[in-house]
Amino acid sequence: MYVDADITIIDDTLDLLEDKRLYPDIEELALDAAHYYNELGLFEVSTRFYERKIQAISKIQNGGHLYENEFDSSFYWQQLQDYRS
Repeated sequence: MYVDADITIIDDTLDLLEDKRLYPDIEELALDAAHYYNELGLFEVSTRFYERKIQAISKIQNGGHLYENEFDSSFYWQQLQDYRS
């Protein structure tokens, strides 16, 4: 029950950050959440947050936002695939 509430709060926060186009903040929060839920063994939830991170990176790269040239999304896709297997 508490885990579901926490996930909802994080999702709502990420949505709010996305509405404000704060993609670097989304990237950081989503990664922290993904690591946390991965440690708990909640791999589906963890994967969902890794995907949110990847989406934020894509928006940073495509939109010319901060950190535009610092990320290679193929690296993160590989990380996601590794966590799924």
